[in-house]
This record gives sequence, structure tokens and C-alpha cells, in this order.
Amino acid sequence: MHPQELELLHRYLDDRLEPADIEPLQSLLRDSAEARRILRDLATVDGKLTELAIRSAAPVLSGETLASQEIPSPPLIHEPSIADRKRSRSAWRPLSGIALGLLIGAACSSVAWAYAVPRLLESSPKVTSLLLESFENKTAPEVTGLPSQIDQWSGDFSQLALADNGVLPASGSQMLRMLRADHEGKANPEGSYCGDLFRIVDLRPYRDAIARGKGVAELSVQLNAAVFPEQDQYRGSIAMHAITEEFLRELSPISRGDLTSSALAMGRQTCPQLDRDPATWQRIDCTLKVPAEADFLLIHIGIFHNPKFQNRVEFSGHYIDDIRLTMTQQ
Repeated sequence: MHPQELELLHRYLDDRLEPADIEPLQSLLRDSAEARRILRDLATVDGKLTELAIRSAAPVLSGETLASQEIPSPPLIHEPSIADRKRSRSAWRPLSGIALGLLIGAACSSVAWAYAVPRLLESSPKVTSLLLESFENKTAPEVTGLPSQIDQWSGDFSQLALADNGVLPASGSQMLRMLRADHEGKANPEGSYCGDLFRIVDLRPYRDAIARGKGVAELSVQLNAAVFPEQDQYRGSIAMHAITEEFLRELSPISRGDLTSSALAMGRQTCPQLDRDPATWQRIDCTLKVPAEADFLLIHIGIFHNPKFQNRVEFSGHYIDDIRLTMTQQ
């Protein structure tokens, strides 16, 4: 996340949002899984501090004592008036989509906190991990292009790698190195320039949640490259295709044209140009609201020459690691 985005979250938690901040905050939380996670973490910390403060103050001032005593200045606990609460609710009404929580006052010795805690924390969505891949096994993906089996990696020529060309794995001890932009039996491989990796993920265990229209899939992938010539340019992309069991049964083997014409829904994200720093991994995120009829997700990860007229089928040192796929049930 950019520093200005983090500052926006902090202003929200500190009750310092300006009217002009409302729409950017809504867009940020709607579009960024990372922003939602950070907001939950920060608000949880605030809640723990609040709880600690209340517990620390409890032996000194009970609720009845606070109701009857005049609190010295500076006040240990600030309780907003009814008028204040009404004004607060009116001021924050445009953010009802984010569901603001109540204003919580707390005291502890010489410290006081007052934060607006999102109501989403009171009923957090259920997040299920569907896939966590850092290529620690001993079996490299199949090199047969688009997959024919569920829960199995396939795609273009690749190999498992330890530290390689100055690149360390993003997590674990291994990563996947993309070797070529073609695969066994590929028709007309001449001119290929995109190295692809695919996997079909089974969604049927989550059919009930998806059928209620509450399933959101979130995919993140880390990409890296060894130093390559200045005149070369590379990009990465990830995509998710929501497909049915009937689609797999009737259109096996799958073709690119089949995906384009018959997928229920698709989400795709392309990263900026890959940098030439082997020490940095670049992350791509993609989100897809899963249609109620979906039985599977076909995920696609690609590294490609940009522009494509470079038309080199081999990759000198390009890597994929730390693939994460989750299903959020709202």
C-alpha cells in the first residue's frame, strides 16, 4: 500500500476524515484486500488497548462511581453526549456502506483513546484458504498447457528452483522458474512469448455460500526476475475464470477460446513492468465475486515479453512464488 493510503486508514481510525476522504476510503476498502486486512488489524489493536485501559481503570473507578463523581481535568474518561452522538451519526451517514461502529472511550492512568471501530469487526466475514503454494514439493507442474485434472499445476515449461541467479524464494526454500513460453504438443509454438501456469480449484465444498451470492475469491501471486537487459521488458498477469462442472465435462481438453466464450465470470490483473532488482518480489492481487452457478475456478498466472514483438520463447530468469487463493464468505 502507498503511504497516502495508510494515512487514509489512520485518519479514519483517528476520527480525522474530511468529507473529501469518504469516497477514496470507500474505493480503497472495496478494491483492496490488503487495505481491509490492515484496517482489521489496526482496529483490533485499538480494541485491545481499549480493553486493557478499561481493565486498568476498573479498580480505581467503577461505573457507578463515574456516574456520580465529577471527573478532574484532564478527564480520564470522556462520554459523548446524546447531542454529540446524533451529530456523529449524521456526519458519518455517507459511510454507512463501510458500517462505522460506536465511539469507544477508555482510560488508563494518563492515556486515553477514542476510536471509531468498524462494525464489520463485530461480524467478521469468514475467510477460507483454498490454495497456498510455495512449491516446496518435489514435483514440478505438468508441461501440457491448460489443465485436464483438478488441483494440479500445468502449463508451459518450468522447473523448481532453490536460490537462483541472485533470486531467493519469496517464502519457503523453493520457487518456480519459468523456462519457456511453450509446452509439449503446443500447436504453432513459433512466436510464443508468454509463459503460462494454470490450476483448476474445486469450489463445490463451498456451494451453499456461493449460491447465496456471498463468495468472493481473492488471488495473490509474487513475481521476480534476475537482472535482464535494458532493452527487454516483461510484465506479469493473473486471472481467475469461474466455470461449471458441465464446462469441464463437455470441453475437455479446455482451449483458450472455450474460456473466453463459456466462463461465467473472469477477473484479471496485470502488474507494472517487472523490475531488474532480484532482491524485490512484486505482488499482484486479483478479486472476483464468484457467480452462484460456479463449481470451479481456473487460475492463470503468466509472465510475458512486453512488447510481444520481442518474440523470444525462452526466459532468462523469471520466477513465481507464494501463490495464495482465499474465499471470503461475506
